[in-house]
Amino acid sequence: RARSLLQYFVTRINDEIRPAFVVQLGDLIEEDEEEDEENYVKALGILKQLSMPVYHVVGNHEQVNLKLDQVLTILKYPKLYYSFDSGDYHFVVLFASCPMKSDLESPVESIGRKIQIDTAQRKWLEEDLNATKKATIVFLHHPLDDQDLAGSYWFEQKPDECFVDARNEIREIFSRSGKVIAVFNGHVHRNNLENHDDIWYVSLQSLVENMSEHTKTPAETIAIVTVGEHEIRVEIEGMDPAEYRVDRGRKIPT
Repeated sequence: RARSLLQYFVTRINDEIRPAFVVQLGDLIEEDEEEDEENYVKALGILKQLSMPVYHVVGNHEQVNLKLDQVLTILKYPKLYYSFDSGDYHFVVLFASCPMKSDLESPVESIGRKIQIDTAQRKWLEEDLNATKKATIVFLHHPLDDQDLAGSYWFEQKPDECFVDARNEIREIFSRSGKVIAVFNGHVHRNNLENHDDIWYVSLQSLVENMSEHTKTPAETIAIVTVGEHEIRVEIEGMDPAEYRVDRGRKIPT
């Protein structure tokens, strides 16, 4: 049902929700060595039907069989991390490199196979945040918070395959800037809200992934985010609906 759900998403966004822009949080494909490039191009083609800008995050599944140069070429991006402005806000997209599937199946210890945001990207992030005067929201695939993984059949026993390594250092960059108000990620396959140092960290459920190990029912998740002067509102549609209404916390000086 992946293609039909993606098409439904596009129709709903274009005809009813009409946001300023759309963010695709990664794992647009489920890896298949023979068809990854074709499937990625097809999925991106469906999203090109959106009538507003769409920004892409690269997840772990895109990194299994596709080389990063291939992903860049398909997306027509110079880098997999970047930033943009929309209205009164600044937005940052981060990229976390992660182990190949073949590595994860190896009996070798997990040293050197952690999910990473490299030094060059961290330096760029600090410079980018220093350069803006706007309140900032960050998007990436893997979580940067310290949420409890109890009950997660994907990651309860495998936190190293869930969280960005050295995420404290990334959160410190956010905090030092005084500008980041929220961070959104996918990957965990559930909705979750955390707060670190007055910054909200929101994990979002999947559009097409099954709800649990016991059912093939897809989550059908669409998240609508509204950011106001005092409040961030996250309305999550689908089989696992939720709503978060939180105080923005940080007030960015004008």
